[in-house]
Amino acid sequence: MKFNILLIGISLVLAFSHLSVANPVIEDEGVSMSRADLMQSVRRWSPNMQQAAAEQEVARFELLSLTMASKKLAAEADKITEESDPDLYWALQMQLRALKRSFIVDRFIASIDVPDMAPLAQERYLADKDKYALVPEQRMSSHILFLCSPAACDREAVDQGKAKVIAGLAQGESFEALAAEYSDDAANKDKGGKFDRWLTADARDVAPEYTHALFELDEIGAVTEPIGSRFGLHIIRLDEIQPSYHKTFEESKEHIIEMLEAEYKQLAVEDFNLKYQLSATATLDLPAIAEILAPYSLSTAPPELETSDAVAEGASTSAVVEKPPVKSEG
Repeated sequence: MKFNILLIGISLVLAFSHLSVANPVIEDEGVSMSRADLMQSVRRWSPNMQQAAAEQEVARFELLSLTMASKKLAAEADKITEESDPDLYWALQMQLRALKRSFIVDRFIASIDVPDMAPLAQERYLADKDKYALVPEQRMSSHILFLCSPAACDREAVDQGKAKVIAGLAQGESFEALAAEYSDDAANKDKGGKFDRWLTADARDVAPEYTHALFELDEIGAVTEPIGSRFGLHIIRLDEIQPSYHKTFEESKEHIIEMLEAEYKQLAVEDFNLKYQLSATATLDLPAIAEILAPYSLSTAPPELETSDAVAEGASTSAVVEKPPVKSEG
C-alpha cells in the first residue's frame, strides 16, 4: 500500500514538473516563451536591466516586450524556406553558418590555456625594441589654410591670398598675424594657426599630404611651400619636435605580453581550423563542382574536369584539392 502511494506521488510530481516546463510563461500572437527560455534571456541582460525588471513594473514590461519581439522576429526567419524564396533562404543559412562557426571558434579560444609569456616578452623586447617599444617622433605645427575643395573653390582668391602670405613671410611678417588674417581654418586662425596636437608621420586621421610635408621640414621654424590636400592649400610651419625613443621593458611589458598572447591564440585557432578542412577521405563530385564554378571562370572555354578511373579510385587531382588525395563521385 505504501509503495503504491509512493508511486502515485512520484507520478504527480513528474506530471506537474512536465506541465511547468511545457506551459509557457509568455504567449503572444502564436509565439510563446518557456520558463527556461525566459530565464536564459534574463541571464543575458545587463545587471541594470535585470534590477530594473525586478523592481519596476514599467521597465519589466518594456524589457519583456523587447525580448518577445526578438523571438517573434526569429520566428519570422524560421518561416523562410528554400521553396518560397531561395535567395533569402540561403542568405539566412550562410549567416547562421557563420554565426555557428564563430560560436565554436570563440568557445575554443576561451578554452586555450595560454602559458606565461613574461620570459618570452623580455626576449622579444631585447631582440626587437623597434617593434615592441618604439615611440615614434612627433611634431607640433601651425598652418595657414586656403579652403579649396573640389566641390567649391575660388581659385583666383586662393592664389591672391597665397601670394600675399608668401610675400609677407619673405618680408619677415609674423606667421601668427598672417594666419589670423588669411587662414580659412576657423578652429585655429585666432590661435596663430596652431594645430594643437602632436602628430606622427603616419597619423591616420590627418591629410597625408599635410604630415608628409611637415616631416620633410628640417628645422624648427621652417615653413613649407603651399601644399595641396582635399581641404585646399596649406602653408605649414614646424613648431616643435619630440624625438623618438624606446620605452623601458617595464613600460612595454604588458603590451608585449598582450601581443604574444594574441599571437599564441591566433596560431592555435589556425591549427584548430585545419582539423576541419578537407580530409584524405573526402568525396568530391568533380563534374558537379566544375559545373557550379564554370560561370565564374574568366576563360571563354574553361577546361572540363574529367573523372578517370584513377580519380575515382582516390588519386590526387590538383584542379580540385592540392593537399591530400581525395575520392571522387562520378
